[in-house]
Amino acid sequence: MADIRLAGVGKSYGTHAVLGGLDLEVRSGECFTILGPSGCGKTVLLRLVAGFESPDSGTVSIGGKVVADGATKRSVPPEDRRIGVVFQDYAVWPHKTVHGNVAYPLEVRKVEKESAKARAMAGIEQVGLFGLHDRLPYQLSGGQQQRVALARALVSEPDVMLLDEPLSNLDANLREEMRFEIKELQRKTESTILYVTHDQEVALAISDRIAVMDRGGRIRQIGTPAEIFERPVDPFVFRFLGIANMLPAEFRNGAAYVRGGSEPIAESLPADAAGIQSPLAGFRPMDAVLDRSGPGASGKVLRASLLGPIVDYRVEVGGATLRIQQLTEEATAKGLVFKEGEACKVRFHDLRWFPESEDKEAAE
Repeated sequence: MADIRLAGVGKSYGTHAVLGGLDLEVRSGECFTILGPSGCGKTVLLRLVAGFESPDSGTVSIGGKVVADGATKRSVPPEDRRIGVVFQDYAVWPHKTVHGNVAYPLEVRKVEKESAKARAMAGIEQVGLFGLHDRLPYQLSGGQQQRVALARALVSEPDVMLLDEPLSNLDANLREEMRFEIKELQRKTESTILYVTHDQEVALAISDRIAVMDRGGRIRQIGTPAEIFERPVDPFVFRFLGIANMLPAEFRNGAAYVRGGSEPIAESLPADAAGIQSPLAGFRPMDAVLDRSGPGASGKVLRASLLGPIVDYRVEVGGATLRIQQLTEEATAKGLVFKEGEACKVRFHDLRWFPESEDKEAAE
């Protein structure tokens, strides 16, 4: 195991600055995910750790050893960094068998033949491909090819595993299966994993900690999956981690109202929200309840879609279009399945408060 540290790392391509003065620490033995939209610089960050790119400024360290220094232009070659890398497209050799692919890194290192064979077979078994060692890649499913790539990365017993969107080419069922297998492998090997993805579900499922990056290559928040999802620091993080609603509001007499309206959406405010100018009430689709009467904000159902276990609504409230979801069974039992065009009352819970100015910044 080894930790990873980036200190003041900058990287540009021509006049385009991808990363600027970035600081990051990945703890030894954890599964750490860089989560962000396409083009935010997360793959560049991983390539800097791998040694495929060199920083323009700052340092990259693995296991307490500086492996790249932008000031001196010194960079340790990838093969000397004790890393394993798994790419998005698997990159398995089409003319080599499963065993040949997995054993290849050991052949390059000139590991003794019998020892290399034993280690390769152990790696193949470790990823659940026992008995398939003589097959060629075209005889394997996408998930099996991804396991070959994982075994090949693991067989060298790396201190650090770097995974670059390794599940994006798989179908939904395989993605779900493989993300749990990756987490289980990490527990077994105790390797440090640095995983980059734009897939929020994968990040939340496998990570010990997550760093959310924005389009400018800045890290907006670092925390556990629960911290990131439940306590986002700004609208960008809130919007990126799942479906998000933003309802313009205003504070009057210690309560919150739909902006310009007379119906309260919150009877009291948390202490850190009271000073927010032009507030937005942020909430997830399941954090609101539709009713036919009673307290709450007046709304109108614009669209109703039955999605199996949930009913998905588009609801207009105070000029804003919101997405609200209810459990089908519960809504049916209470007679609260609405049709398009019906009036409704909307009650909110678990609201998060953000300044409108921050949301405009996040959208840029």
